[in-house]
Amino acid sequence: GFIVSPWKYPGGNVGKLSICGTVNDLSCMGARPKYLTCAFQIEEG
Repeated sequence: GFIVSPWKYPGGNVGKLSICGTVNDLSCMGARPKYLTCAFQIEEG
């Protein structure tokens, strides 16, 4: 997990921080990518 203080900071991207941190942790443990998952949320209308 990550603790970002303050919660809102100018120019920051919490999503990128979480993805990069997770990928870094997995790569340091020697994990190898097998699949890629992509999700979209599209509003009706």
